[in-house]
Amino acid sequence: MNYIDELREQELEKERKIEEKKEAHKCTRCVWGRWDGNVHFCMLPRCIKNK
Repeated sequence: MNYIDELREQELEKERKIEEKKEAHKCTRCVWGRWDGNVHFCMLPRCIKNK
């Protein structure tokens, strides 16, 4: 493996971790929450899924 391949593998691993984090978030598939870049945003002060 050369240097470029190693950088690509590191980038892919970083992307996989971000996707896992998004899928593990409790607001996944919630109509009120959304991902804005790499930060989750919800306009409700309390989670409606906890009710």
